[in-house]
Amino acid sequence: MIPVTRSPPALDRLAGPAGPMIEEADIHALLPGVEAPETARLIGLLRDAATAQLDGWAGLLGRQIITATWRLRLPRFPYRDRYGNPWAAIDLPLPRLQTVLSVTFVDPDGIDRHLGDGDWHIVDGGHMPSSIMPADGADWPETAVRPDAVTITFTAGYGDTPADVPANLRLAAAHMIADGFEHRGMATPYALVPNETALGLLKPFMVPRCP
Repeated sequence: MIPVTRSPPALDRLAGPAGPMIEEADIHALLPGVEAPETARLIGLLRDAATAQLDGWAGLLGRQIITATWRLRLPRFPYRDRYGNPWAAIDLPLPRLQTVLSVTFVDPDGIDRHLGDGDWHIVDGGHMPSSIMPADGADWPETAVRPDAVTITFTAGYGDTPADVPANLRLAAAHMIADGFEHRGMATPYALVPNETALGLLKPFMVPRCP
């Protein structure tokens, strides 16, 4: 597996995902003849494990697959840069962004504040991470000095069902699950590690990470 090295932000998953990223029928397509009831639980566990390998902040891809809600906490809003630019962006991890639910902060007096929708706008990153910026002509407000002074709650993911997930990701997960099933109970580096076929399918979806 490609090693993932980065410093995690203060990021918490609040809700979701609502279900799996791949249907069982797609898994069985790579496991012909494996329909016995006693294998259903194992395949379900392998599906959950493969999803965990790929999905969310800890996943190999660095993106959200099935819709989930996240909370990002920051110590402050971005400062103006050395040129006095007040429109410093806040990058939101885990594309694809669906919506920003709220932007709140603690002001210098310790009072909780809410930034309305008109105070900021989304810069859509599409396949890559999106960001939010202050409204035109505005600046981010001052905050209290604390590690969680700013809180951004957002929803991300391709959609609510496996049908919303790109076929490449579903097929890669199916290969990982099939490998895990074929090598079950064995001390092998192949189980649930993307093989060359899976890696080729996953590579276009990997979000670049900073060490």
